[in-house]
Amino acid sequence: FDKIIPYIEVMYFAGGEPFVQEGHYKALEKLISAGRTNVALQYNTNLSYKKFKNYDIKKLWSNFKTIQLWPSLDGIGKRAEYGRKGLKWDVFVSNLQHFKDYVTTVSAVSNIYSISSLPDMIYFLKDKNINFFITNLTSPSILSTTVLPKESKQFILNKFKELINSDILNDSELENVKGILSFMVSKNDSAYLKEFKKYNEALDKSREESFEQIFPEYASWYKTI
Repeated sequence: FDKIIPYIEVMYFAGGEPFVQEGHYKALEKLISAGRTNVALQYNTNLSYKKFKNYDIKKLWSNFKTIQLWPSLDGIGKRAEYGRKGLKWDVFVSNLQHFKDYVTTVSAVSNIYSISSLPDMIYFLKDKNINFFITNLTSPSILSTTVLPKESKQFILNKFKELINSDILNDSELENVKGILSFMVSKNDSAYLKEFKKYNEALDKSREESFEQIFPEYASWYKTI
């Protein structure tokens, strides 16, 4: 690392969670000591933490000219907590506010757990003037939105309709939203529903949670699988 410090232009930190990786803080300290504060810092983070040991991340960042955070979030509230186990919604919201000056875009993944609350997530972010970008989960295939039964896909399309017809999305965001919906209806993978339920019931048992309680809009078909 010492040998390449003079040549670094961008440092991109990703998961695990960089905010609790001590090597990340030591790297920042080395850059500062070497006078390389013109290095651009970029992060993917779940915003579960704002402090690690005795390091003051905002104080370290104050030495650098460019810091960009791309927090990861899949949905909103209890649905986000269910799909991304370990996330605490209140903590995420608090830390999003704490780091708001550095947040550029929230990264989300469209999957069975997240898609029904993505419109609410988008409204939440747009209210805070935060951009978003959504990708489609393709693996494991049993969690893809293409697995959802026809009636649930229609429910989701209806839920997105108001958002799509509003004027709060810019052109690229609108195309992004339309893209995840097009992917959802592009094929019928409902044959995976039994495998999904088997997988999900094992998770619920180990976590003492209930898919049907968190996602009541799916309960009717979930019970009959």
